[in-house]
Amino acid sequence: ATRGGSATDRGSGGVTPADGPRLRLAPPVIALFLIFAATAGLALWQASNHLTPTIFSDEAEMTQMSRSIAATGHPTLRGLPPPGQTPLAAYLGAPLWWIDDVPTAYGLLKALGAILMATVVFPAYGLARLAVRPGLALFAAAGAGISPALAYAPILVKEPTAYPASTLALYLVARWAAKPTARGLLLAAAGCGLGAVAKEQLVVLFPILGLSALAVIWRGNRMFAFRRTWTTGDWIGAATLTVGAVLLAG
Repeated sequence: ATRGGSATDRGSGGVTPADGPRLRLAPPVIALFLIFAATAGLALWQASNHLTPTIFSDEAEMTQMSRSIAATGHPTLRGLPPPGQTPLAAYLGAPLWWIDDVPTAYGLLKALGAILMATVVFPAYGLARLAVRPGLALFAAAGAGISPALAYAPILVKEPTAYPASTLALYLVARWAAKPTARGLLLAAAGCGLGAVAKEQLVVLFPILGLSALAVIWRGNRMFAFRRTWTTGDWIGAATLTVGAVLLAG
């Protein structure tokens, strides 16, 4: 009986529950989720005490676009197409306007914004980890979570989605610049696109991606070999062209 094992052991293939795989989370991951929970809890508490709109005109426009999407599938302002880009927040909040009770829908929209804005701690941690050890990266994530920008969490504007989206885009761009791969470039471009959809001003993320691409090319082996052949005049010319390009862009 000792050699063959018990009937239970033989029937299960000789593997006891203690032998199975165990999922263990690293302490920094646990700490990061605790930071997220604390940030989300703070934002939700803030939202519960935020009883009326603050930036009324912006929140009224966001509400009109969201309710129009919920009713017709298309964003409108006073029955007309919106003059600019419809932000991502209007689409994310639209399903909540299917709730007939306006105060309930408004409360859930504030809670959604609070939770979305709290997710900034995850890309902030990833971005910091590219340069520092986990302890300092957790500090950076907590700082991003409790920054003054958190005041926008219960307000029906673009920032609750734009803040984490822009941080995610910067993390993906920085990660690709550190270790260039085709997949990383696609993810970075997608992150920049998400940021631009969240808030039109975040189209500036694409020039940041372009400058990062220039840095990657500059560090490449071919460029390094090419630079070894440069004379002093070549370096002066390159510096002059760079300054001219910056002035032209400005």
